[in-house]
This record gives sequence, structure tokens and C-alpha cells, in this order.
Amino acid sequence: MSSDPPNPPASGSLDTPADTVMESSTSSSGENALPADIKQQVEQEQALADAQKRLKELEADNERLQREKKEVEEARDGSGKLPHLPRNLS
Repeated sequence: MSSDPPNPPASGSLDTPADTVMESSTSSSGENALPADIKQQVEQEQALADAQKRLKELEADNERLQREKKEVEEARDGSGKLPHLPRNLS
């Protein structure tokens, strides 16, 4: 399919002219400051990574609670024992 038009380069790709990159990087208030759009993207990626980490933690908690719930239900129904309950020594 050589008749298809080429895809335009992605924003911030290596095909961006060097003078455009220099303009955006020097337009910030500090010399080493990132452009606002790049800074926003970095912050969004960090927020995404934090959210994914929290999701994994919550999924692990959910699995643990589901196991505990099953143990309690089995003990209540008499079909299992709770492993954490002390034995009656009397």
C-alpha cells in the first residue's frame, strides 16, 4: 500500500526541527526549566505510576480480605476451621 500518505510525526518526536526545540526549552523562566507541556506530561506519568502502585496494593488487600471472608464463612457453616482462633484449653 504505497499510495497511503505518510503518518505525521508524533508531537515531540525526533523529526521536530532543532530551533523549535530550543525555543520551547528557553522560553521558560529558568535556564534548566522544562517546558510546561513536558513538565505536565512528566507529572501525569508520575501520577499514573502512583495510581498503578496503589491499585496493586488495593488488589492485594482485596485478595487477602476475600480469603479471610471465605475462612470466616467456612467456620460459621462448620465446614472449616479458623486457623487464627486459639484452642479452648478448659
